[in-house]
Amino acid sequence: MTENLWQVICQILGAYFEDDCADELIPDPVLTAILDKKALASQPTLSRFFNRMDETTLNQFYVLMRRFRKIELRNGTDYSSTGVVEFLQPLLDEFQTDYPQLPLLLRGDSGFAKPELYEQCETNGVSYVIRLKLLKIAVKAVHSARYFSIFYRHCFRSIKLTS
Repeated sequence: MTENLWQVICQILGAYFEDDCADELIPDPVLTAILDKKALASQPTLSRFFNRMDETTLNQFYVLMRRFRKIELRNGTDYSSTGVVEFLQPLLDEFQTDYPQLPLLLRGDSGFAKPELYEQCETNGVSYVIRLKLLKIAVKAVHSARYFSIFYRHCFRSIKLTS
């Protein structure tokens, strides 16, 4: 039961708020590593877990989750990473003060791919995983580099440098 609770907490912290998100997260490498599990609990397992809770337990759970999650409403036209460094630092300070032994992991989407955020995480000893969008130009660059490498090895493998 404790494993299911930790999975639910990690899912919520990762912005997966519904128990039916569990099915798409079963093979997730980050959550399985954090929870030290080969696979995550499925949606039916989490639904049974929630069904066994009473009102007092659920209220305690939601109070705990509000403690972990800080919410800030912003203008809908703001880019997702606008002000993230300023928003995150007080949270990092709080967690490092209140839970100094707790390893921290920041997980974000491509909107948070900012060098300032990487530097902040590294300065504060926070691990981070940022999911980047697959861009056609990046794929072409990788393929070009691979073909250049093959071409380079083919052309120069017979040349021997002598001193």
